[in-house]
Amino acid sequence: MLAALVVSAPVVAGAQPHRGRPGRPGAIQPFSPQVEATLRQCEALFDRSRFAEAVTAIDALPPRARALPRVRALRAASRIGALVPAVEPDGWRALPPATQRELSALEPALSAATEDPRASLSLGRLHLLRARLDDARAALERSTRLRPEDPVAWNDLAMVLVTQHHLPEAERALVEATRRAPSDPEPFDNLGAVRLAQGRARESLEAFERAVEIDPRSPRFLSDLGSAQLSAGRIPEAVGTLQRAVALDPSSSVVAANLGYALSLANRSDEAVRVLTHATELDPRNLTALNNLGLVHLRRGERALARRCFERALTADATDPRARANLDAMGAD
Repeated sequence: MLAALVVSAPVVAGAQPHRGRPGRPGAIQPFSPQVEATLRQCEALFDRSRFAEAVTAIDALPPRARALPRVRALRAASRIGALVPAVEPDGWRALPPATQRELSALEPALSAATEDPRASLSLGRLHLLRARLDDARAALERSTRLRPEDPVAWNDLAMVLVTQHHLPEAERALVEATRRAPSDPEPFDNLGAVRLAQGRARESLEAFERAVEIDPRSPRFLSDLGSAQLSAGRIPEAVGTLQRAVALDPSSSVVAANLGYALSLANRSDEAVRVLTHATELDPRNLTALNNLGLVHLRRGERALARRCFERALTADATDPRARANLDAMGAD
């Protein structure tokens, strides 16, 4: 679920045409029309998430042009997009050491470009990767001020705010993102998730439904809509929605587990056991599927099978509070 720079902005103070010995005839000067055209091209590539192409085009510029702060910031932002296209909070430790080193080396160029919305956006993402939430929020807020029409900056700011548990502020940021990108399903799905997290299941449905309307073949959006329908008490609808999600992605343990839970709420326990068992086969560490399967067995009076599910969940994660609580509630047989 990056931002753009105003290309026509004047050059920084002091960056005037060379007044000493003229360059060779035909040489490309740092702010020549050719360089500006290349930068516009790279910014367009960046905005379409074609980061590697943007880096390649920048690297083909003359050395004097590549040394300019504006160009260095654009290259750093593009390179970060190429290295880490999907940013998860506190995802730094999962990156290879070589990637960590390169990202660290790119940070100064971004930090220096305080008036560049792309640089601020990429810097915010870099801080988010490192779980520097306050720094990430500051950089992303700066990006939204510099270029308020960019939906990605608003969406990423909402990610930080959710991580900080500022859900009302995150909702406002996502409303801004949906206003600016009415054909992008991602901010709508995120808006639904934030509303659902606030206990507003019925209000979340509109946002989830819009995401599915935009992209009806996304198993994730369908699964999220089905979960909201369950929370709103619309169980038959949820079963149908989740069946569509499973048909689109039969390999997803998460989607299968959601369908199994919906079937259990619909009092279709035989189907629920079958689907939840399949979810645990797809991913033996799916704690939600294991716990829900155990609860279905328990309601059916199959205590030995239920206990085995809860024990499997604790084997996968000894700290799982649901499995521990479920076992404690069962007592000794």
